[in-house]
Amino acid sequence: LRDLAALVEAGIAASLAELAIRHAVFGEPNATVVAGATSVEQFRDNVRSVEKGPLPPDAEQAIRRAQERFRSGPART
Repeated sequence: LRDLAALVEAGIAASLAELAIRHAVFGEPNATVVAGATSVEQFRDNVRSVEKGPLPPDAEQAIRRAQERFRSGPART
């Protein structure tokens, strides 16, 4: 999560939610993306996230590296 938060801190996205939505919509080959919203404002934020377009390639690579570390489980010493 720290790696993803660093992307937000670097200004790649305004929030982790935006980062996730842009990655889901543009970064992965998906047939469908369901972005839930509990308010009209959240829905509008989701739409604004999509309107910003794809994440930069280096951000997508950072997300994929984080996914791989997550999939491989905790580091063993």
